[in-house]
Amino acid sequence: MLSTKQLANNIRAVSKQTKISVKSVLEQCGINRNFIYDLEQNETQPAMDKIIAIANAFGVTPEHLISETNSTIECKSVNTDTYTNELVTVYQKLNSQNKVKVLNYAYELADEEASLTAKSVAKTGQEKKTKDITELEMLKRELKQS
Repeated sequence: MLSTKQLANNIRAVSKQTKISVKSVLEQCGINRNFIYDLEQNETQPAMDKIIAIANAFGVTPEHLISETNSTIECKSVNTDTYTNELVTVYQKLNSQNKVKVLNYAYELADEEASLTAKSVAKTGQEKKTKDITELEMLKRELKQS
């Protein structure tokens, strides 16, 4: 079974590899800043929801944090998008009404991007169709000439 000290070491290792501070992650997750110290002193048994929240904040899977190996943890799914971390930090400071506004705006932007992507795909598909028809007509002409 994973010791709390090993969990603390894993969190620090992921923090170092992702270049995201433990302090900012704990703040983002609403976890007391003494959490790591308490883990090291075996004074707390963290709930799985805290481990999941910390993993999500680092952009890794919870398995990265609860690995029992002492080797360097490979962060294959690290989210290095600093905008995401910054956005989450700011979002958590908002009141409920403003959180709803931010979510609605984010959904509007996502819908807008999806619409633009769909139009682009449709346009590309139409261009390909036109090109295929043109090539087919050229082949027909060549066959008639033969």
